[in-house]
This record gives sequence, C-alpha cells and structure tokens, in this order.
Amino acid sequence: MKSIPIAIARHMLFGATAAFLVPLPAGAATINATPEEASRAMDKAIVAGDSTTLDTLIAPDFLWVREGGKRTDKAAFVQGLATPGLKIEPFTPSEGRWLKSGEIAVFSAVNELHGSESGEAFVDKHSFVDVWRHDAQGWRLVYTQVTKAPEPGK
Repeated sequence: MKSIPIAIARHMLFGATAAFLVPLPAGAATINATPEEASRAMDKAIVAGDSTTLDTLIAPDFLWVREGGKRTDKAAFVQGLATPGLKIEPFTPSEGRWLKSGEIAVFSAVNELHGSESGEAFVDKHSFVDVWRHDAQGWRLVYTQVTKAPEPGK
C-alpha cells in the first residue's frame, strides 16, 4: 500500500449569519441532534460519498485547514470527499476527546483511513480537530484542521 494520492490529499488534508441559513432536508435534525451524532453521521457520509448529508452537516462558512496550512472552503471539502472513484472503508477515530461549551463542541482524534482512488489503494493516518457549532439548523461542522499523524514511537 502507498500513501494517499496527491489528488485526494489536496481535497482531504478532512458564525453563519441568517442570510446563509438554509432549510435542512427532512430528517436532518435526527442526524445532528448532538455533536456526537453529527460526527458519526459525518463519518458515515464520508464512507458513502454522500454529498447531500455532507452539505447538511457542514456550515456554509466552514473552513478546512490542511497539511502545510493551506485553507479551503466547504465546496472543496465536499467535492473531495464525494469524488467519483474514491472509496473510503468504514473507520472509527481513535484517541478521541470531546470538549464542549455551550453552542460549541470540539472533537480531536486520530484517523487511519484505508481506501482506494480509481482502484489504487491508499492509507492515510492523520490527526484532526473538528469544531462543531449549534445553530438554528442543529450541530454543524464549522472548522476542521488535519495534520499528518506522527510515526509510532516518535
């Protein structure tokens, strides 16, 4: 197996104002009633390549900070995760830690993603921080920062 392809790394390195708020699809409230439920729904949507659910769970003002500090928006994040030919196997974040205060919840963890892009296998181990915000639409992701996970023992 090799490292995650550059094309995927470009896409994954995984306060709205009233003017930006849009109605959620029917049933959306059931997937983001708590930040933990929203986070699990996000993971399932990533595996499924489900851009509709990703769009529901990610706030319009989302900011994604990738390896090296490059900043990207919601559209690039969703597009990268819903790329045709991208397959990500089911995963469970490890070393997870939630910090919550009022309408903000922060989740930090480590992911080891296994999958393929156009049939070519990859493994991507990274640490991440997700910041969730509760608004009129429920819990939605507003910020993600991803960095390469250190090698074991380093």
